[in-house]
Parts: sequence; C-alpha cells; structure tokens
Amino acid sequence: MDYPDVDKLFLEEINNHNNLINHVSTLQQSFVIISRFGFDVNTFMHDVVKCIQKKDYETASNMISDVVYSIDKVVGQLKELSDTVKSGVSKTYAQEDSGS
Repeated sequence: MDYPDVDKLFLEEINNHNNLINHVSTLQQSFVIISRFGFDVNTFMHDVVKCIQKKDYETASNMISDVVYSIDKVVGQLKELSDTVKSGVSKTYAQEDSGS
C-alpha cells in the first residue's frame, strides 16, 4: 500500500495558504485603488477641467496619464489574481481526480 507523503502535502497546504493571503492582500489593494478612484472621479474631473480652463494642458494631460496608468495597474493585478485563482482551482481538481 502506498502512503501519501504527509510532509509534502503539509508543505503544499502551507504554500497554498500563504499564496491565498498574498492574493487577498493584492485584491484588497486593487479595491482600495478602485474605490479611491471611484470616489475621487468628481474631484479629478474638476481638477482636469480647471487645468484646461487655465490652458495648462500639460498638467491636465499628466493627470489623465496618471489615471490611465493606475487603471492599467489595477487591471494587471486583477488579471494576475484571476489567473492564479484559475490555476489553484485546476490544481485542486487535479488533486481530487488523482485521489490526493
């Protein structure tokens, strides 16, 4: 009879747990950025319009670029998190199929 390597299983579970904590942290950071951006949209739009009215197009352009960069960063984090969750789900199903 083959017995599973308990140490290996334990280390895999610890690793999965640590990865989960890391990804939850990443998700929370993403939601903070999204929430902050969502709440600051009116202020942001007001500041951009104010810069345009002052004919300070460089500052307005930089502000918009910063927002685009932030949104792109959040999208990247969410994509990475999604891929990791999919990978974890696939591993779980593979372990269940192999009887581990």
